[in-house]
Amino acid sequence: MSELADVNLSLVNDVFIKEMVFREKGWKALSHAHIYDHQTLLASGALRVTVDGEARDYRAPKIIVVQAGKYHMMESLEPNTVAYCIHAVKGGASIDEAEPLVEGTPNAALPSLRPLFF
Repeated sequence: MSELADVNLSLVNDVFIKEMVFREKGWKALSHAHIYDHQTLLASGALRVTVDGEARDYRAPKIIVVQAGKYHMMESLEPNTVAYCIHAVKGGASIDEAEPLVEGTPNAALPSLRPLFF
């Protein structure tokens, strides 16, 4: 059974960053879509990114761009894979406004989404 990546969120000066740590091979980030283009920085390890049903493999270091409205999910291809989704908030003032719904589930209902503020 695959697990979900560990997630940490940050929102500073209208820049949203979601850190995803895939501790084991096969861990996933749920399928979701954004209303804007966004980038994911694959910092270490390797990911299979599936966009609208089409899978592609990436190895760090790599910047992965996903177009607006495209459903995408990520699965680690090796342990200790780390990736960061980075984008502007686009007028929102909170993490829930910055980050989209995940398959129709509001972020507040996902206990793994916890913001980190220093």
